[in-house]
Amino acid sequence: MARKIFFGARIFDGQRFHDDKALIVSNGRVEAIAATSELPEGEHTRFEGGILSAGFIDAQVNGGGGRMLNDEPSPASMYMIAEGHRPYGTTALLPTLITDTADALPPELRSFLLDIKPGYATDPTRAVYNHVWLMGDATAIGGQVQAEVDELAELAPVGNAAGQDAAAGGLAQPGAAESEPNPAPQKGNK
Repeated sequence: MARKIFFGARIFDGQRFHDDKALIVSNGRVEAIAATSELPEGEHTRFEGGILSAGFIDAQVNGGGGRMLNDEPSPASMYMIAEGHRPYGTTALLPTLITDTADALPPELRSFLLDIKPGYATDPTRAVYNHVWLMGDATAIGGQVQAEVDELAELAPVGNAAGQDAAAGGLAQPGAAESEPNPAPQKGNK
């Protein structure tokens, strides 16, 4: 991968600003912050001012891009919200749904959790896991609701791992016999 050199903007390294400097990136990683008078060979990108910094991570987002997640809890809404935050420097975010009852899981939230339910085809250790953060005490989140959310976010086998044809895209239901994976025997020394 070619070396990329960015200059013409103030560079923020997370602790302080660097003026009249260049950011040198090699193989997708920051190599150095160097004087603009000593630019190495590579692909040069000149900015006309501005600030160059690492992206922001927003750990609590209810909406963005003209969409509130509670109004339409769907993967499409999360994408739209993320795109709405991107121009402001956000590179990662945690979409947040808000509910006002401790006794029932809103149907939209249940449907949303089913849409993003994590699964695996052959090896559960290589799956992407969902993490659901619930905030509040027992008066805000009832035990039955907590149990339902835990079940909806639980890793489940899909396709052949669920005992079904992978082409059919079958998803085992939580609690069903096929939802408990049988680990493959490990080879080698113990």
